[in-house]
Amino acid sequence: MPQNPLDHWLYQRFSRTRLHRINYLSIWFMLSFTLLFSLLVIHEEYKQFRSTIEIERERYIEREHETMRAAAHRMERIFAFAYARSGGDFGADFYALVESFETQRHQWVMLYDAALSPALPRDRFDGEGAKLLHVTSEQISQHELLIHGRNESLLLLHRPLIGGYHLLLSHLLEPFEAQMQRQEHELRSRLIKLVLEVVTLSFILFGFIWAITKVLSTLIERDIDAFLAFFAQAKEGRVEMKSEEIFFDEFRSMSHSANAMMQTISRQKHELETLNASLEERVRNKTQMLQNLFEAQKRFIRHAIHETNTPLAVMMANIELYVLKHGRNRYLAKIEASIKQVFNIYDDLSYLVKKDLVEYPKKRIDLGEFTASRLRFFEEVSQMASHELYFEPRFEGSLHVHMNETKLQRIIDNNLTNAIKYTLRGEPIMVSLGCAGAVAQLSFESRSQVIKDTRKIFEAYYREARFAEGFGLGLDLVKSICDEEGIEIEIHSDETRTQFIYRFVCENSAA
Repeated sequence: MPQNPLDHWLYQRFSRTRLHRINYLSIWFMLSFTLLFSLLVIHEEYKQFRSTIEIERERYIEREHETMRAAAHRMERIFAFAYARSGGDFGADFYALVESFETQRHQWVMLYDAALSPALPRDRFDGEGAKLLHVTSEQISQHELLIHGRNESLLLLHRPLIGGYHLLLSHLLEPFEAQMQRQEHELRSRLIKLVLEVVTLSFILFGFIWAITKVLSTLIERDIDAFLAFFAQAKEGRVEMKSEEIFFDEFRSMSHSANAMMQTISRQKHELETLNASLEERVRNKTQMLQNLFEAQKRFIRHAIHETNTPLAVMMANIELYVLKHGRNRYLAKIEASIKQVFNIYDDLSYLVKKDLVEYPKKRIDLGEFTASRLRFFEEVSQMASHELYFEPRFEGSLHVHMNETKLQRIIDNNLTNAIKYTLRGEPIMVSLGCAGAVAQLSFESRSQVIKDTRKIFEAYYREARFAEGFGLGLDLVKSICDEEGIEIEIHSDETRTQFIYRFVCENSAA
């Protein structure tokens, strides 16, 4: 996953994008860039165009002012020469010279004497020229005047002359709007031509880049398709990529690596198939051997259990006969207790061997009487271990459960043997049976070492005491029976007591 924020953002947005989509996006980007570039160029040219118009306008006014000043200077010299020669009486030569000056310069000359009367035979301003002397000065000023019924734009310059005369020099301006329109037309034509050139060049550049991009993307897609086809065919079997058909050198190097990878995979696949075939044969042989051993073990256990039952029964019968004839003694009691322990182990083994082969039918059992009978069976065993067994029925009448007698016996016998084995020496063992509604509660309670993990105590082969006797299978067998029969288990263990509680569903409540 990319760590850079920009790379992470791009990865999130485009990690599953196909190549043709990126190609389309790049084309749209180039087109947008081309249009934006063209608009920026046109905008800059238009700004330059407007700036050029303003500059031309200022230059035009400046040129006209310079022309006006030069004309005034020349006219002053002409007047001074004529005045000095004629003594104030201007002749036809002077008038002809003025008219020639006006024709060449597009200017009008008005001359007034000290009384502000026209000194020339015509008045261009319809008799208003004398009034203009009061509003003009030696500086050039621009005025809009009505001359012979037309609005004209004039530059006016008033110069006092010798002899009290006044020179009013006017210069007719070309209408600025017309001039600007002409210049704007010229510049606009140039701008349109430039815009067309820029747009044409931009689209030519866009087309050129698009063509290159299209060719490159086509080549890249072709190389990628070759890899996709290679990997698709590689799933079916061994295949080799033709490196000479790859266009880009980087992809060609990748094709060599892909071919080498496929060769390695094919070789390893062959080796694995060979090894797998060998392993399958070995597994079949080992499985058969284990099955034979398992069957032999089952036969041996069944035979051993069957053969064990007979001598145990004979020993118990002879002990009972001996007690009837000679009475009970301390040594005989130890033998009888040991035989009963062997009987419990025999019953556990018998149940474990037969539980998956034999169906254990259920019947109605008086839980109180059955528990009392099992306590009587283990009475001598508990006395030999310095424990006293106490049974406390906490109900009146009888409690009946519907289950198999063998399974119920395994629950009670294993709890009693565990209590006898792990209860501290000299401590009593309390077995109580009570009823709460439709639930019977069978409890085994004594003082023993604290159970550290009450959840694991029911696991097979688990023993908290490292050097404890047995294999740790008794409570695992009890747990499996309780799970099958829906019997609830509860354990309490501390320094003062250890209690195993089993809750059965009663067929009837205590009376």
